[in-house]
Amino acid sequence: MPGQRRARRSRRSQAVLPLHSRTRLSHTISCWYCDLKISAFNGFLFALGSRHAKYLRVWFTMGVGASFMALAVITMILLQQLACTLQLCGGSARFYNLPLSWLLGIPSWASGLSLLSLMDAGVMIFSTLVSVLIHEFGHAIAAASQGVQIEYIALFLSVIFPGALVAFNYNVLLALPPFTALRIYCAGIWHNTVFCAVCGLALLSLPALLYPFYIHGERAMVLSVSPVSPLAGYLSPGDIIMSLNDLDIHNPEEWFEKVAHLDTQLQNRSYYSGYSNGSSRNGKGYCVPNSWIEERGILSTDGEIACPDGLVAFKTMPCCRHFLDGKDCDDIYRNSTRRDYCFPPQDVVKLKNDECCLAPVQSPHSIWAEVSFARPYFSDCLKVGRNETSMHVKGLDSGSTPCLETFIFIGDISVANSIKLSAYQPRWALGAFGVYLPNLMEKVLISMFRVSASLGLLNCMPVFYLDGESMLDVSLCCITRLDPRSRRRLLRVLLTGGTLLFVTALARVFFGIYSGNV
Repeated sequence: MPGQRRARRSRRSQAVLPLHSRTRLSHTISCWYCDLKISAFNGFLFALGSRHAKYLRVWFTMGVGASFMALAVITMILLQQLACTLQLCGGSARFYNLPLSWLLGIPSWASGLSLLSLMDAGVMIFSTLVSVLIHEFGHAIAAASQGVQIEYIALFLSVIFPGALVAFNYNVLLALPPFTALRIYCAGIWHNTVFCAVCGLALLSLPALLYPFYIHGERAMVLSVSPVSPLAGYLSPGDIIMSLNDLDIHNPEEWFEKVAHLDTQLQNRSYYSGYSNGSSRNGKGYCVPNSWIEERGILSTDGEIACPDGLVAFKTMPCCRHFLDGKDCDDIYRNSTRRDYCFPPQDVVKLKNDECCLAPVQSPHSIWAEVSFARPYFSDCLKVGRNETSMHVKGLDSGSTPCLETFIFIGDISVANSIKLSAYQPRWALGAFGVYLPNLMEKVLISMFRVSASLGLLNCMPVFYLDGESMLDVSLCCITRLDPRSRRRLLRVLLTGGTLLFVTALARVFFGIYSGNV
């Protein structure tokens, strides 16, 4: 929010503060507003803008064009929102809600506000502070490049909303040519736009920048596991997920996609169409020794089987062609009543005997998931890595017990979303901070991109008290056929309409979020 509008509405004297004022700090406090005014940077900012005025004027001229393009686009979006509110648009209303809500970053914080962690809150505050400073720095440097001195920089809190502004001498602004004033008014939006591009490029370049220290996109590494998650007993931070049901996992997206696929299969009950009595559809079997078959087979009751705690029910697979005491397994399956078995799942997946194939019996409300994972930063595994690759983490597929393990998860597969994963894997054992660093950098860059885009988008709207108001005001001055009174009246009408459009669009977005449509 540029400070010239604040100066315009003030009745006090508009004298420019001296560049080396003795009073560098002041403040204003009321029941709904408080601020801290800083003038210590006046001299530095004015000297910086004046020294590079020639290049900065070209730079901010580009910003004028970009800002008016953004103003046109956001006005079209607001009009679309109004059309949907009046039920004049066809198709799904969700399509029209998406651009505004996505750019404002509303779903990301509104839907997850109750789950906001301390780190997420810190990232959001830091991103907001950086984006606001980038915005106001643009106004300050643009003014300095035009020879307009700064009164002060203010940090304020209005009700519960923080912000910042740069105050100028309004009388000097009035004497500037219209296009020169537009450079100052549009500078904040332009800087937010460029900052979004910088964050986007940095995010895309992050794997290359971190390549000397991290492997990217080869495996999914566990960052954290919720204490209430059933997976907490199996996975821990630093573990590398290798596969899910024998399907390789290369990144977090693949993990969540396969989990969602399993959840869909469970809901459609497609797992039980391949075999009778609840056998799995994909027909995967586990080989067990003959002694287990003879000792642990139990009699089924009405097609149902109940195993003691810690054991899981298995059935002989119809496709089995292995022999048990000289008999075909299919014959045993058809003729014997002892074809149900209870085995510990963790022991079954470790067996390599090729004697008879059994398939787990799955209940209608749970799923069988075999997860293989590695622990490359386990002390014994690191010793192997040091001997082979001079401290580089290698040999994840070596099969050594400390490095590669498998567990069976039986239950609601949706709880697999209770773990946080990263596509970055440290090349060395860098400690807890090294494990979280790439994820933190991604979060900061994404958050700064979203907050900066939101700030630029809001300020280019034709709304009262924002940069869009000043942009419209100066633009109407270029219409020479309008007298000052008509210009003020037209400006008031445009701003009132823009404000109503924005409030309507914002209400529709929030309604869509809380009704589950966004």
